[in-house]
Amino acid sequence: RIKLESGESCKISFEILPEQLAVVNDDGESIIEPGDFEIYVGGSQPDTRSIKLLGKAPLKGILKVE
Repeated sequence: RIKLESGESCKISFEILPEQLAVVNDDGESIIEPGDFEIYVGGSQPDTRSIKLLGKAPLKGILKVE
């Protein structure tokens, strides 16, 4: 978690490994399914009510797993 004052900014980087996006199938096996994953960064959830309360939407990125 990074806390910033109003108007302050900083640059961060982080790595998301495909294994961290794994799901467990019906056979109990951990698998990595291909597809697009939405990644959100910000001070709230990406739902309408949270955005209305905070006054801005979180940043959204798409992570593609092939």
